[in-house]
Amino acid sequence: VQYGGFGAQMGSFEPQNRHIVSQSWSKSYRVFQESVHHPDNLYCGLETADGHYYYKTMNELFNWIEEKTRLKVVIAAHPRSNYSKQDKCFGGRSIIYGKTLELVRNCKFVLAHNSTSINFAVIFKKPTIFLQIKGVSNTSVKCLSSHLGSTILDLNGDTWKEYDIKKSLRINEDQYENYLYTFIKSKNLEDKRIWDIVEPYLIKKLENMSHQKLLVGLGRNFS
Repeated sequence: VQYGGFGAQMGSFEPQNRHIVSQSWSKSYRVFQESVHHPDNLYCGLETADGHYYYKTMNELFNWIEEKTRLKVVIAAHPRSNYSKQDKCFGGRSIIYGKTLELVRNCKFVLAHNSTSINFAVIFKKPTIFLQIKGVSNTSVKCLSSHLGSTILDLNGDTWKEYDIKKSLRINEDQYENYLYTFIKSKNLEDKRIWDIVEPYLIKKLENMSHQKLLVGLGRNFS
């Protein structure tokens, strides 16, 4: 679970790749940001959800949401996850790699556990519902939902089926803005792309280093 991306300061968010996965899907679906079954969990020795229980429960949730909202669920897969041998594990729903930004930008709302790609939902002001399930860190889910003022659905039982999902389709503007300027973008930075901010800083640093080396060299020549 990648959760430690907090504190990275950025300028404006202006993706160069404007390709939309499908124009016909625009704002007619919701995105699930998958972040559970990928190699990082094994490498870090983190608890992971039982596969059978996880997929069974998630598909029950997706079926319920699709019935309630009449919108398709699209899976934004973690870039290091591999579903090549189990591409039907989400009930035949589309599993898409490398398009999380575009999918979030054009969706109705986001479902997630604790992915750092929650930043996209904040930037594009998308309602986010956090999902709590056995094998996923409750601490990080609760932390993210608290920061954004978003709903948590506890999938460990059947009470979530009684929830009125329409209550979650609004965002807390103040908390989203606070998250944006605390963890994603600094208010003190100009409205520029991150590289346009970093490049002049690095060039100045290199010029200063070269100047200092020149002074040291001159000092040796005159000593």
